[in-house]
Amino acid sequence: MYHINHEGKVYPCRAKIRSCPYGKEWHAATREELYYKSMRFSPQVKILEEVKNEIAATGRLRSLYSLSNYIEHVTYPIETIVANLKYAIKMVEDENPKVLRDIWVDFVDLAGEYYSQVLRHGLDIVKFDVPPEIQLKGREIFNERYGGRVIYFSGETENSPSNMALKMFHSLEKEIAEFEEYRKFGLTEANKEGTLGWLKRDFYQFSHDLNTSKMLTRPIFYGNIEEAKEKIKQMSDYELLGLMMIT
Repeated sequence: MYHINHEGKVYPCRAKIRSCPYGKEWHAATREELYYKSMRFSPQVKILEEVKNEIAATGRLRSLYSLSNYIEHVTYPIETIVANLKYAIKMVEDENPKVLRDIWVDFVDLAGEYYSQVLRHGLDIVKFDVPPEIQLKGREIFNERYGGRVIYFSGETENSPSNMALKMFHSLEKEIAEFEEYRKFGLTEANKEGTLGWLKRDFYQFSHDLNTSKMLTRPIFYGNIEEAKEKIKQMSDYELLGLMMIT
């Protein structure tokens, strides 16, 4: 008896007393039967959080760099790339660059409000760099609403207005980092077509490579010598190449 493990590989099943953890549907009496069963299932590939986060922030995937660290340590890297490219294509196709831009414009307005309070209390942001758009919006509010006048408090406590203003702005650190990604690399009307272009080219190429690799590593079974000779005569060049590679 043989089974298919979670990586899609066929091994002898050594479970005798307890049930095998892979389940009955992943077992068969022969390697050949399990091989063809494995061809009907893809490995348990996942959409990487790095890919999801980059697309959520910028509306697109700039390159395959987000996958690089992960695919170095999996036994099915091509399947992982194909699945994540398919996800990226769907997300970019569905994304409206104008809507995405409006979302970040609203964020700049919010962050500008917080930054105006930082300016009002004469504070410095040293924890991270403040994007120029937020600085400009904050200073605009500071000048219009408060006349550009800085107020200072003595005997400050943790809950003093100045400390609270700093905490409120620091609470936006994650969103500000995502905004930085968007302002540098975000999806726009100008780059959407080009982004979909490279995503689809890579998707079709890796899909082709995946299908070819499955075809080349497919085992061939014969009933007798004469049948084997007849099957070999009918093989395509790719099938003959695959036979040469596994013999």
